[in-house]
Amino acid sequence: MMERIEKIRRLNGLLLEEMPEYRQEAAQFAEDMESQRRLLRSLMNVRYPGKRLNPEFLRLQDELLAEEREERGIVDVMKLLPVEPGSSICV
Repeated sequence: MMERIEKIRRLNGLLLEEMPEYRQEAAQFAEDMESQRRLLRSLMNVRYPGKRLNPEFLRLQDELLAEEREERGIVDVMKLLPVEPGSSICV
């Protein structure tokens, strides 16, 4: 199984294949996981949404997001505190 940093780098590579105009900027990101994850988020934000995604990208993205979800856990909405007593608004 691929390590998380390898998945992130592969996802970045797939996005840069379809958007080569960002390669120069991408090369300025450090190779550590945090920087590469920030690059991935940046590339996802500038990508044209109407273009069909590579099936490998979708599979790797799903795996990465599932790993991150498992690591962070899921917030139980019933445990959230309201912004003020009696309010149904929680932050």
